[in-house]
Amino acid sequence: MDRDFKAQFRAQGIAERKRQTRKRNELRRREASEYAEYLRRKDAKQRRASRKHICVSEGLIRCRKQRKLNQTDFAKFLGISRRALVNYENGRRVVGGDVLEKILADGEIEMHDIFNLNPDPVPISTRLEIAELTAKLIAACRDECPNIDIDKVLSLVPHTVAHWPKSRRPSRKNIEKAALEILDDVDHWEEAEAYWDEQQG
Repeated sequence: MDRDFKAQFRAQGIAERKRQTRKRNELRRREASEYAEYLRRKDAKQRRASRKHICVSEGLIRCRKQRKLNQTDFAKFLGISRRALVNYENGRRVVGGDVLEKILADGEIEMHDIFNLNPDPVPISTRLEIAELTAKLIAACRDECPNIDIDKVLSLVPHTVAHWPKSRRPSRKNIEKAALEILDDVDHWEEAEAYWDEQQG
């Protein structure tokens, strides 16, 4: 009887701990979801603020000047008359979608240039991911080689972060692998410096 009571008491304790763990995990998920929604709203607010002064006519003038073309040549490029271009640039006529498509299809002009806007800021969530990845890579390099020249690591880490594929998870294994590649690059750098010092001396 005493043994049954202990087993039942132990089972109740395990069930209670599982319930508490589920509750904590649910709370963490909810907080992460609320934080993601907060970041999304903040990014949207920044985009709205930066898009207050949309002006396609000024954007067309900017595009034409970036290409260093006069109105006649730019009108030929767009497949419209010079008079139509003058009307677009003065804001007398609404720019058609076919004209915008022609400019964008060329690939040299960014969308924000056409609308006379500054580029959209990088979303906060993306900036946080980049910062976190950078910090992890630097820490992994220091863990692997505590006496490493940190200035060389700092100059190489941004390149690694910039070329980090979206599909590659920042797992511990991937971070350590990338850190070893950075340390190899530092070794090659130091070998090259030693070689040039030898040649100079």
